[in-house]
Amino acid sequence: MSEITLSKEFEEIVRRQLEGGLFSDAQDVVEAALRLLDEDLRSFEDWADVALPARHAELSANPALAVSLEDVRARLKGRAQMAVSKAR
Repeated sequence: MSEITLSKEFEEIVRRQLEGGLFSDAQDVVEAALRLLDEDLRSFEDWADVALPARHAELSANPALAVSLEDVRARLKGRAQMAVSKAR
């Protein structure tokens, strides 16, 4: 495959990356993006195949370790607020 067509949105992303000077051409930008995508998908597969079943087994053996959805939301909201505070 030697040619692809990008939407205007993705063309703009490539243009910004090229202007930033980290990449010499559009091919370098696309290859870097594909490497990141591949890494992200592999990480998800590892999590889904290994970490998730292990955590499920752990919680099945000891349900007291479980955290409620409300607690998870509160923790995430706290982390988001902390990140916003640090960014200011």
